[in-house]
Amino acid sequence: MGGNKTFNDAYATLVSDVGNKTSTLKTSSTTQANVVKQLYKQQQSVSGVNLDEEYGNLQRYQQYYLANAQVLQTANALFDALLNIR
Repeated sequence: MGGNKTFNDAYATLVSDVGNKTSTLKTSSTTQANVVKQLYKQQQSVSGVNLDEEYGNLQRYQQYYLANAQVLQTANALFDALLNIR
């Protein structure tokens, strides 16, 4: 036989090579999928909306709006009173 392989030996080598490459590709694919998931989670944590924070901001802005409305009502009443002084 020397350096010659039989058909069975060549087939066994081919099957072994295909199996090894398949295993390597599967591992690589799994690793890449995990990296994608991790990057997606990081992106979502940065760009996601914190509902508690947004609710607090909404309440604060509503209070500001009501306070400004009272200031405008008071200013309007003062201007009306000044115009009626004559």
